[in-house]
Amino acid sequence: FGAAHSWEFVKTFQNVANDHIECFIALSVASSFRYDLLEHGLRAFVWAYSSLLCLSFYLPFLKPLQWALWKMLEIGGGYKGSSPPNQYDAWHYWYAPFNIFRLPFDLIGATFVKEYTSYTFPVLFIRSMQDRIASTKAFEDDIKSRLDCDFVILDFPEQHWYVENHPDRVLEKIRGFFAEKVKSD
Repeated sequence: FGAAHSWEFVKTFQNVANDHIECFIALSVASSFRYDLLEHGLRAFVWAYSSLLCLSFYLPFLKPLQWALWKMLEIGGGYKGSSPPNQYDAWHYWYAPFNIFRLPFDLIGATFVKEYTSYTFPVLFIRSMQDRIASTKAFEDDIKSRLDCDFVILDFPEQHWYVENHPDRVLEKIRGFFAEKVKSD
């Protein structure tokens, strides 16, 4: 289903989500994205690589770029797959040629959408220390301020693939969160 789509469901169907979701686990992805220099500094440029590397999904003669993407994700993000991502694994790469047109607007904050914080259910938000690009300070501050929510930063060298590489530690946090919520009900 995907983290971004889950949050989109929550925002679109607020009443249904707030009435029926008992607990929500968010791994690295906040309720809205913000890729501007004010929020992320120079790290906001991290999305620029997708504009170039995604071209291999459109132009077969650029197939070697898939290998470059794979290596970049291994080195920078901790990805440990046995083969390069394909367009189904990495859908946010195959639509990315359009990012080159959007990125300048993202960087100056013109595409900013205020964080969604009107959920009424408990949220466990987990990310690695390095994986901050898909979150915002305002969202994280909201999670930290709520007694029914937990904010966890795991100290892993990986960025986005920490869940795949350390499932035991992530599951320990999730189980603890659910156990606490069941006990309080």
